Amino acid sequence: MADQPNSPTDPKPEAPASSTPAPPAGPKITTSADGSVPTAIPEAVELSNTGEKGEPRVKVRSWRKVRKNALFLPLLIVIIFFILIIAGGVGWYIYNNKKNASKLTKQEIPTQNVNPGFDSAAEKQVSLGTGDSVLNIQGKSDFKGKTLFESDATVNGALTVVGASTLSTLNVTGNSTLANAEVKSNLTVDGVTTLQGAVSFKSLLTAAAGLNVVGNTSLGGSVSASSLTVTGNTSTGSLNVNGHVVSGGPGPSVGVTGNAGPAGTASISGNDFAGTVSIGVGVGGAAGILANINFHSSFGATPHVILSPVGSPSGTLEYYVNRSPGGFSIGTANTPPPGSYSYDFIVVQ
Repeated sequence: MADQPNSPTDPKPEAPASSTPAPPAGPKITTSADGSVPTAIPEAVELSNTGEKGEPRVKVRSWRKVRKNALFLPLLIVIIFFILIIAGGVGWYIYNNKKNASKLTKQEIPTQNVNPGFDSAAEKQVSLGTGDSVLNIQGKSDFKGKTLFESDATVNGALTVVGASTLSTLNVTGNSTLANAEVKSNLTVDGVTTLQGAVSFKSLLTAAAGLNVVGNTSLGGSVSASSLTVTGNTSTGSLNVNGHVVSGGPGPSVGVTGNAGPAGTASISGNDFAGTVSIGVGVGGAAGILANINFHSSFGATPHVILSPVGSPSGTLEYYVNRSPGGFSIGTANTPPPGSYSYDFIVVQ
């Protein structure tokens, strides 16, 4: 007859004395009378490598923990799934809003046919789109009536205006080509202005800072100038001077010849237009050229030289002049006595 399993009420035998303390007692696996393991195990067990009297030692794992772990993994998967759904919905919402906003900022209005009764309507007005819409006209457009732009108008290409145009304000930052331009009010130019063609001023022209003309200038009417300085060649039909004519500029040079004697001298004052030449004749003077005058700037052709003696001694000499584009000379036909002789000159080409 097989041994019966110990009853829970039976006292446990004392463990033999040993130097190694016994491991903590745990539930043992019991078998049936026929040696089989019961089908229902109330606790999950795990075998260890040592045990009391050669018996296997078991480590008990709580069945509640096993069941809890078994339920936690599907719950975690469900939570992650819902998080992904919520994140995808938020991303789709943001993308859809951005896409709709871009459509609102630039929206092409489809082709719209104006009502045939528009021409006979009392109020002829057509509204296309909204304030955020964009009207894109790819072909040519013909506006035969008046066109009003209540806001800014930007033209990326060339703008050609065939008829008359009225602009209250015109701000041009780039180059502009105007075949005909009529300014009925003030014209203010801050930078440098270059007029390459003919320019006609029908009214008064006032240059506050000065007028600098590089090329030729033709003045058909009267010219009134408080001060007129001409550095280059000037051509005029008639020149009327109501006041004085004051010449200026660098003066020419002068040299005395041997006919003025060994102690002869010569000096000059003035400029190429007008001045005074003084000649000192010493003992031993002779008839002929007494002094040579060289212009500071040569004339384009032989100029006219007008001499006028200063004082009676200068008038006693039989003086004459030789001229060239580069200067002139003063001479005498008779032998000059020792003394000082002066002559004013005017040179005009």
